[in-house]
Amino acid sequence: MIHNLDNSDKWQYLCIFHSNITTFDPTVYPTIEPTKEPASNPTTNPTSNPTSDPTDATYAPSLSPTVAPSNAPTQPPSEAPTPLCLNLNIKVNNTKGLFNKTAFQGSYVYVDTVLSGHPVFEVPQIPNDKRIKYVGTSPTGQWVIDAAGSEETLSYGPTDLQYPPYGPSSITYNWSHNIHTQITFHVLIQCVDSFAPSNAPTAAPVISPSIAPTNNPTLPPTQHPTSAPSNVPTPTIAPTIDPTVDPTIDPTINPSALPTFPATRYPATRNEYDSYFDITYSIQNLTADDVGKMTVTPTALTDFINFIETSYVTVSILKYSRDWFAVKIHDVNGIDDETFQKYSFGASNLTLNSQIVCDAIHCDALSEENIDTQQFENNVENDLQIYFNGTKNIRFFIISQSAVYQFYNESTRFDYILWGLLAFIVIFAILTFCGYIYNESANSRVDDSRYYSIFVFGLHCFDLMSDIILSVEIVTIFVSSQEDSMLLGIAAYGCIIFIVVPYIANVIIAANIKRLIGDNYAAKIYFERYSALFIGLVVLCGGSYPVLSLLSSRVFAKELFNSGLTRYELRELTSLKIYGTIILENIPQLICQILYYLFRL
Repeated sequence: MIHNLDNSDKWQYLCIFHSNITTFDPTVYPTIEPTKEPASNPTTNPTSNPTSDPTDATYAPSLSPTVAPSNAPTQPPSEAPTPLCLNLNIKVNNTKGLFNKTAFQGSYVYVDTVLSGHPVFEVPQIPNDKRIKYVGTSPTGQWVIDAAGSEETLSYGPTDLQYPPYGPSSITYNWSHNIHTQITFHVLIQCVDSFAPSNAPTAAPVISPSIAPTNNPTLPPTQHPTSAPSNVPTPTIAPTIDPTVDPTIDPTINPSALPTFPATRYPATRNEYDSYFDITYSIQNLTADDVGKMTVTPTALTDFINFIETSYVTVSILKYSRDWFAVKIHDVNGIDDETFQKYSFGASNLTLNSQIVCDAIHCDALSEENIDTQQFENNVENDLQIYFNGTKNIRFFIISQSAVYQFYNESTRFDYILWGLLAFIVIFAILTFCGYIYNESANSRVDDSRYYSIFVFGLHCFDLMSDIILSVEIVTIFVSSQEDSMLLGIAAYGCIIFIVVPYIANVIIAANIKRLIGDNYAAKIYFERYSALFIGLVVLCGGSYPVLSLLSSRVFAKELFNSGLTRYELRELTSLKIYGTIILENIPQLICQILYYLFRL
């Protein structure tokens, strides 16, 4: 239709057409142009001027107050404060006989020396030999107790404690021995008000007065008064009757009845007990007369044991016999029972570190949960009050009690393993000897058997088992040890790696043995028939070459031991022994054992 219009009509038609769609044109053009001009001008001017001026005023208040308070308070608190407790009493519990606990026990005094910002405690008589000190830097350091007369130490850490852990809760801390690192030990550290008058002056007054009065008065009275009373018998009768009656009754009852029962029973049945637990008792408020009686009574500790055992029998299910358990007092106030009386002066409070041995059932019956503890303590208190002539203020109670442990004899376990391995070797030696007899007998169907392959196979089995046992020991010590020893770590990981890797390598070789024997048709037929036996023996001894030698030995002229491999072919397979056993296992295991030996030194 448009094509038939002239030019003027076409223009008019287009104008009319555009007039009908005028909404599109004014929407696009006026939107873009007015947006650009007002956007740039007002942005620059207000941004620059106000930003620079207020910045200069910041310097004045910033510097002045900062310098003054920075340095002053830093110096005074740098040194360690004086400890709240100046005297510590050490008691080692549950040593299991592994070391001499008396080398650590005793009373320690705070000294002015400070190591690593921590106080140092020492025994005054041997200050350079028996100390408690902090070694290292907090919080990774350790509290260390040096043993008297040896290089042994007990250590607790890593810890950031400013002082050694003391008080009733100290028994719960785990201490490590520098030699017996596989287990931990418990140490009771108690605060002592004062002990200097008890220990310090003991040595000085004993030596001086002993020499002077000994010589002079001895000779003159010896000759003169001897003849007069000897000839006249009258004075002999009178003094004999009077003094004999009174002193005979009192001293005879105590030493005869009380010490005989515990002293005879305890060692006689000691081996029958399979369990024990450590327990600590306290006796308080003793008077000077009470302490004096203990000093002159050799059976004092035996009497205490009698009171304790009797009370246990009264309040527990063990009402009819004391043969099921026994109480042993190890030390009193950190001093062993043999020397206690020499140091007991002035000690109004006694701590009895003890052990009760029994079988497992009866140990459980004596625990605090299964007895009337209050009645038990009251019974002992009453006996002690009577024993000390009616002293009413004496108190007796249980401080702490450990769990029940079983006696463990490490030598028994070691002998069991050793004799088991030796018996294993003896069996293979006997089989080897039988193979030799058969090979040399006149009726033997074979005279060139390699009978010694039996013993070689047994040695490889022995080697694998001994390596596993040693690895278990090393890994157990490594896991339980609190020491960060590189030697022990290398030995532990090395033992595991160089058992597993060659073992897996030899099993893989056994599974692919037919690929290694070349074109020997008879050998391939044999290993197809006895492949399970071959792989099983490799699993047993951990080596493929000794099994090949055994199954090719022709011992006892049995088809089972005739794989078809010739001596030449076996020599060609010696690389299995060199790489699979010597290089991958024997040499690395030897290095790991040397490292473990160096760690134990």
